[in-house]
Amino acid sequence: MHQLGKFIHLANLITFVVVGLLILSIAIFLANLVEEFSKHEAQNKLNAIGLDRINIQSNGLKIMLSGEVASEVEKLRAVTKTNSIFFVSAIDNITVNSKAVSNIPEFSVEILSNEKGISVIGLIPKANDRDILISKLQEIAVDLPVIDILESIDYDATKNWDSALNFATRSLAKLPNSKISVTENHVRITALTDNLEQKEQLEAELRSEIPTNLDTVIDIVAPRPFINPFRLQYILDKNGGRFDSCSAQDYASKVRILNAAKKAELSGNTTCTIGSGVPPTSWIDAAEQAIAAIIELNGGSVSFENTDISLIGTAGTDIKKFNDVVATLEMNLPEIFNFDAILATTDQFSNHEQQEFIATLSPEGLLQLRGKLNDSMQQKDIESYAKAKFGYPNVYNATFSSDSLPSDWPIRVLTGLKALSILNSGSLVITSNLLKIQGLISNPENRDIISNILSEKLAKTIQFEIDVKTPEKKPISKIKPSAQECETQIATITSVQKITFEPNSATVSVASRDVIDSIAEILTECGNIPLEIQGHTDSQGGENMNQILSQKRANSVLEELKRRHVPALKFNAIGYGESRPIASNQTKTGREKNRRIEFRLYKPEPIREQTTHILDDLALETMSSFQATPAEGHTDVEN
Repeated sequence: MHQLGKFIHLANLITFVVVGLLILSIAIFLANLVEEFSKHEAQNKLNAIGLDRINIQSNGLKIMLSGEVASEVEKLRAVTKTNSIFFVSAIDNITVNSKAVSNIPEFSVEILSNEKGISVIGLIPKANDRDILISKLQEIAVDLPVIDILESIDYDATKNWDSALNFATRSLAKLPNSKISVTENHVRITALTDNLEQKEQLEAELRSEIPTNLDTVIDIVAPRPFINPFRLQYILDKNGGRFDSCSAQDYASKVRILNAAKKAELSGNTTCTIGSGVPPTSWIDAAEQAIAAIIELNGGSVSFENTDISLIGTAGTDIKKFNDVVATLEMNLPEIFNFDAILATTDQFSNHEQQEFIATLSPEGLLQLRGKLNDSMQQKDIESYAKAKFGYPNVYNATFSSDSLPSDWPIRVLTGLKALSILNSGSLVITSNLLKIQGLISNPENRDIISNILSEKLAKTIQFEIDVKTPEKKPISKIKPSAQECETQIATITSVQKITFEPNSATVSVASRDVIDSIAEILTECGNIPLEIQGHTDSQGGENMNQILSQKRANSVLEELKRRHVPALKFNAIGYGESRPIASNQTKTGREKNRRIEFRLYKPEPIREQTTHILDDLALETMSSFQATPAEGHTDVEN
């Protein structure tokens, strides 16, 4: 019994010790938990007021604060915020030093990337972080320069800063034309892409990579393509309506065109290309009226190229009705449009396999090719011939292949184009049994030339018709200026007011349209003179880029003149880049003078000189052959 009592006493003692140890462990755990909680809360409160540089140590419910602040006010704020934590008491070991940094550095970076390279400016933490960033940017830029305008400070970056900057550099690698602004909690991306599809793809990729808790703005722009010339062709036949081509300057214009086409039995999911350009303000009105005319005629085709309109009526249409519809349309169209209408002699729209080729020549020398050719190789050959005959930039080819054409079809097309080149403006229509040329000629004798061309090649194989007229000569109000006088007049205008362009663009500025108008008036009076439109730049930027920009700007001025119906067949646009300065590129004023458009008369190289060169080469070859085997008594002469 005595032994049992000892055992029970020992068991109670062990239980008491175990329970005591357990309670002590819990107490220690809770004390550590309270310390960590109070330290964490104190750190959060000090971070919120910009005092995270203060050192914090926790001892139970006491928080010891140490470090330097810039003023007594900051010291009081730190102690007050710490004491606001429940059950926590702050021990103040903070010293005041007026030279201490009073605020956390506001790190920020702005990165600009374009075809000239990458530039970066801003304030970042630590020198080694700067080296890492520049190294990443150089990898992205490849062979282009990286302009470093960064400042760095020996200060630890926050986790959010590293995350934001890494996201910015990853995004930059996908956006060659962009500006990216970075702060600790915010990234703003502004970028330019080539098309809408690329814009949507990049936006989706970037949004999937945005780090958590990072405020991000992504603004990617896909510019509308530049359309020149604006084209539209609508065909209505027994199979319904369809577009061969369709252009619109904005969404509202696109809707109006498609609605007009739907009234004309539009079939399929045809759309219009929206792009920037310079169509006349009444272009959409004219398109609606022309498509409505096709409806009224119960079929046919209407083609637009900027201000040139061609309407072709279906064979079999009542001639009186056709004339009435055409007259009404021509009367309602604004004066800016050049309108031409013909009634086909065969049903060229009845089915897809009808044999047909159509070429239209505008008064400005622009040529449209439509209809059927034997194969793609023949399409290229015909296009090359047309460009050689009418000028490379003046030809628009919308032909397609067909297997049901006669074997002599290429001869008909080439012969017809040769005849068409003699006209001032007009059209060529080729069907299975007829070739018809109609339009305007400047000299009545040219009709015989056209007839001889067609007779020589086509008399035995196909019937042809010639319907050409000589426009009435307007009374001459004044003497036509000479080419040199025209050059001087234009130089006077450009010396007073330059032709300028939109920034970093080849688009003529709105402010320069009046200058272009004045130059166009002079050139219209001068006639078709041989003129070189020269583009020049300063020396800033790469030499190759300057040459390309000057060429684009010269081309842009030429197109502006064509839109104003200036006879430009002998005009040539050439970019000289920075190669011909007229002032020093070391000053702002000099660079401004060097950025210019000039109009110069030019003279083609005489054929005789070319022949002389060929003869000279032959003479040199002959002389070399004699010198290769010297005659006896003679020695070779050293050059």
